[in-house]
Amino acid sequence: MNARGMTLIEVIAVMLLISIVSAVILSRTMDIPAVSATAREEAVRAHLRYAQAMAMKQNKYLWGVKCDGSQYWLFRTDTQDGYSTDPTDQDKALYLPGEEETKLSAEGMSAFTIYYDAYGRPRQYSSTDGTTVPLSGVLAITLESESIQVNPETGFLS
Repeated sequence: MNARGMTLIEVIAVMLLISIVSAVILSRTMDIPAVSATAREEAVRAHLRYAQAMAMKQNKYLWGVKCDGSQYWLFRTDTQDGYSTDPTDQDKALYLPGEEETKLSAEGMSAFTIYYDAYGRPRQYSSTDGTTVPLSGVLAITLESESIQVNPETGFLS
């Protein structure tokens, strides 16, 4: 036999030992609360992007996300003209992709309501005439120590 190399079983055994040692080291050094806060922020970003994408895909409805400070949810308006809405539409929660509940926990999140039109532009409700108007400035959504900013005109999340 040629003794200059390693067998496949030896390579697998070494890789298995390296993965076990690295898993133990990572579990002891990783800051779990920081990772879960970042994951939560990314989930909220994904939900905002989903509402924007659905508004552009089904361009006859306004889609949005509402947070009351304790829960947040996805909603769709019933009106089809693209701008007018009934404020009670915000309370009709829809399922977000990958979630088992219609209303999700929003502990530490600031209250907000955002609509998206057929072009993906963010809008806000105007109580004076019952329509939605373009977002007047940057909407800042705070999540404990993190912050998501929704830019007017484009809906870009930064």
